[in-house]
Amino acid sequence: TTVVDAYLTPVLRTYLERLAERASAAGLPAPSIMQSSGGVLPIGESAEHAVWSVMSGPAGGVIGAARLAGRERRRLALTFDMGGTSCDVALVSAGEPARTSATVIAGHPIHLPMLDVATVSAGGGSIAWADSGGALRVGPQSAGARPGPASYRLGGTLPTVTDADVVLGRLPVDAPLGGRIHLDAAAARAAVGGLARELGLGLEECAEGILTVAVQEMVRALRLVSVERGEDARDATLIAFGGAGPLHACAVADALGVGEVVVPPAAGVLAALGLVMAGERRDYVQTVLAPVDGGVGLTALLRPLRERAGREIPGAPQSASADLRYAGQSHALTVHWDPEAPEAALAEAFHAAHRERYGDADPVRPVEAVSLRLAAERPGADPDLPGSGTATTRTGPVVIAMDGATCWVGAGWTARRDAVGAIRMERTG
Repeated sequence: TTVVDAYLTPVLRTYLERLAERASAAGLPAPSIMQSSGGVLPIGESAEHAVWSVMSGPAGGVIGAARLAGRERRRLALTFDMGGTSCDVALVSAGEPARTSATVIAGHPIHLPMLDVATVSAGGGSIAWADSGGALRVGPQSAGARPGPASYRLGGTLPTVTDADVVLGRLPVDAPLGGRIHLDAAAARAAVGGLARELGLGLEECAEGILTVAVQEMVRALRLVSVERGEDARDATLIAFGGAGPLHACAVADALGVGEVVVPPAAGVLAALGLVMAGERRDYVQTVLAPVDGGVGLTALLRPLRERAGREIPGAPQSASADLRYAGQSHALTVHWDPEAPEAALAEAFHAAHRERYGDADPVRPVEAVSLRLAAERPGADPDLPGSGTATTRTGPVVIAMDGATCWVGAGWTARRDAVGAIRMERTG
């Protein structure tokens, strides 16, 4: 983590210093920068540690989706953010996004508090190809924004997920994307057709295959953040956003066994809206390696972190947790903690968490605290979204145009707009 931070910080610092100068020249307040933890920090502090914001892009979307799930009091939701080059997914429980203390990015382990986001190389620009064994593959190579998918008419010639959507009529060519890009159906058919001939498939058969492979990649990521975290994905609502998320949400939900999909009204820019909603947040960690309920006094060990948080972000609500394990284990579970409660309650919470995650627990075995964690966060903005007017119900298969995104209602699904303009899709068949 230290090496990654040292490598990236000089580069990011240059960008952020320029941004701060331009904002000042324009008479704007100094920007705040999203962190991987889902909170923002002043630009000066962010410029000193680039590793804090390595997952800042996906974090904004998760915060926006979590706020939506919290407003609706949904017990379980899966966020599904599909853009041009990748797909980012996360679990939201009772309005709170799942968090982790470690991840791996491009093969490098990063140990910092962050949102628990899984990413796969499956976006609208992901390139479809045939491997040496003649199997259809999608990604990880991407056409990017330029030259982009063949249908963008910006120089791209290779078949992408977007081109497959165009071939199947799920992306209409009669209206420009974002008001600027006019899709070329003939170019999409030519690109997908070349791959179809290589694989010995029909044009539409190949396009369907491209989407099927891409969907399975995204489903794999969603199962990682749900099933492998002890939650049944079938009990969740899928919140789809990003430019391509609503376009593939029904297929992903079908593969997962999810029966409800919600597409926010600002689906194409939900990550930006989440940035507005995010509050200032600081996370603190202290390794202690102390027994729980063993007379050491974990509350006293936490006190320096609480005092530091009080100085750095005065008045912000604080929440504590602890990384716990059975004595002798090599892995730990993070458990929420009330420092004012008896430590025996913390041990009981760990037994319950261990049973939920692994299927068993050993209440007589000593519990050890590896690290204590503290988060201090000021609430962010809570913008009101404008209403959408008259609600209408549509039955799939049908395309619904949105600002910044396109929604595809699959066969066996119905869709309706609610009072704030969100599209709610339910499986009927």
